[in-house]
Amino acid sequence: MAHLFIIAGHGAGDPGACANGFSEAERVRALASRIKALGGNQVTLGDFNRDYYADNGISSLDIPVDWQITELHMDSAAEEAKGGHVIIKAGFDPDQYDNALASFIGGILPGRSNLIVGRDNLANPDRAAVRGYSYRLVEVGFITNESDLAIFNNQMDDIARGILAAFEIKTDKPVEKPDKVNASLQANNGADCTRLSIKAVKDGICKVIDKEHGFMLTAAAGQANANVDFREFDCGDYQLWKLVKKRYKNADYTMLESVAAPGLYLSVENNGSGGKNNLKLYTDLHNMKQKFYIREETDGRSLIIHSFSGKCVAAK
Repeated sequence: MAHLFIIAGHGAGDPGACANGFSEAERVRALASRIKALGGNQVTLGDFNRDYYADNGISSLDIPVDWQITELHMDSAAEEAKGGHVIIKAGFDPDQYDNALASFIGGILPGRSNLIVGRDNLANPDRAAVRGYSYRLVEVGFITNESDLAIFNNQMDDIARGILAAFEIKTDKPVEKPDKVNASLQANNGADCTRLSIKAVKDGICKVIDKEHGFMLTAAAGQANANVDFREFDCGDYQLWKLVKKRYKNADYTMLESVAAPGLYLSVENNGSGGKNNLKLYTDLHNMKQKFYIREETDGRSLIIHSFSGKCVAAK
């Protein structure tokens, strides 16, 4: 049984490939979190706030030489391109883990003609080789292909278990709770899902955490018209919000701007009415959809109240 060191690709402000309302950096961090949850002590996660390619992180790693580094990515191409595969350093022979991983990923995400590819133009395989680390990069399907993305999203635990099995890591740990919930508008009835901690990170920048789950408000895809939700796991800047204070005539209000996607704001679908009430990211529409006021409660938590409907931002 191996010990797995997981690097989630991109991050630190680089969303990677973006398509179909999702970003590569966020999706592979979600998968990495499930691998850790299911693999337990046999899995170590790299720092989600780093981009290990951009900052040359592998060259400064201090991990046991027998740990198995696996870097997670999603590919991007024309809509018809599909499938997953494994990338290793050119000139190296695939080891037992590479072969097992390629066999699995090609089965659950078919479409590639070559399941293991040697590359001589990628920095991280070279950096790992210099340090003597065992390394492979896994493209977990195409984010630009709706079928691949549906498999990734709907069978994430199956993918996580398959990756762990390739390294002979057992996955007996049960899933006890979801790792994310919708961000929506709900009536102000005192429910814990609407009672939020607004924790300052630096001047004007905060994290928003709900009382019921302890999850963080997350601009998951960092794209206009993409859903916003609450997530348990750390997504770096995607969970940071700038509180933009504004005034119109005699009324003060607040807009929540995504730090990961400047110029995009927390926005209400249909002003809180109709069949959909998921919160989204959107450009400044100069209307009531993005206007909130924040009311501090007696327990130190706050309600973020939509100015038009009077409903509260909720993790539900």
